[in-house]
Amino acid sequence: ALASALEAYQKATAELAESHSTIQFKPQPGSWDCKGWFRSIFDCRGRALRHIVPPLAVVLLESLTIAVLADEEIWDSWVLAMPQSEALEEGYRMLVVPVSFLLVFRLNRAAVRFYDARAAMGKLIEICRVLASEAAYYCAHDRKARDDLCRWVVVFPVATRNYIRAEAPDQTRELAGVLSPVEAAALRRATMQPLLCLDRMRKAALDAARSSKEDPGAVGGPALRSIEENICTLTGAMGAMERINSTPLPFAYVSHLRTFLLLYLLGMPVALHSSWGWATPVVTFLVAFAMLGIEGAAVACERPFGLNRNHLPMDYFCQVVAKNVSQILRQAEELQESSSKE
Repeated sequence: ALASALEAYQKATAELAESHSTIQFKPQPGSWDCKGWFRSIFDCRGRALRHIVPPLAVVLLESLTIAVLADEEIWDSWVLAMPQSEALEEGYRMLVVPVSFLLVFRLNRAAVRFYDARAAMGKLIEICRVLASEAAYYCAHDRKARDDLCRWVVVFPVATRNYIRAEAPDQTRELAGVLSPVEAAALRRATMQPLLCLDRMRKAALDAARSSKEDPGAVGGPALRSIEENICTLTGAMGAMERINSTPLPFAYVSHLRTFLLLYLLGMPVALHSSWGWATPVVTFLVAFAMLGIEGAAVACERPFGLNRNHLPMDYFCQVVAKNVSQILRQAEELQESSSKE
């Protein structure tokens, strides 16, 4: 019955999982993959454009203004005097080194946080599978405790998603068939929903251990200990995601980077207009787009738990856990039926 309820849950939440379409570039192995190259270049859906448009527009407007005011053909009697010095141009070009270092460090930290978040989510899925398998076999003598443990294993990634995103969806509707209305209401009231799931898992495991009349203590004790260790691992995986989500890069670093980067881009047309002329806006735009794009990519990836196209598909991961638990329960039932026939 629980396996069927989990399959119904997968169908009910399929639309929610598909609504968060992520952008993933996966080259085809053993091929040139020309299509993948052009798709990643010309597809704007996953780019962090909304993060860089305001400063990019300011830099472009300033460079166009300087190009117009400094053009002698447009202004006969008055033109904007621009500094002309090779030493100034050479010195200004040297500033690209510290700016590039700041940007590379910023992007590297964001990439590390993204992959740490994915590793934590992968660990959560892995332990949910292990717990479901342990429940299916270690708790087979107590179907209620087994089903309770598996139900809260399925709910745990949903609760973690809600807590990390600071969301409060209607759990009675989303988890219909998995939780009773009373349990769904208790989950909704919980300040930190994952902790409620962990406590309910422990209670189900303890109930199964206490109700065992067939297995000796030498079997039930280690089984309970193994389940407890995996529940603690789930706590650590959830804590890792909480740490990543609530601990951004220090404000002092981000503030210094953005201030220095914007001043560098605004000063570029002033320092280099005498050499570039009307090419100044074009070159400035390209340099600004490249550098601001790195900053925008870092912003888009450093907290990858939302609904951005570059964020982790949390809804899909919740479905994966439900699907795996359903499969484990069906396999355990089939194995028990085949064993009884023999």
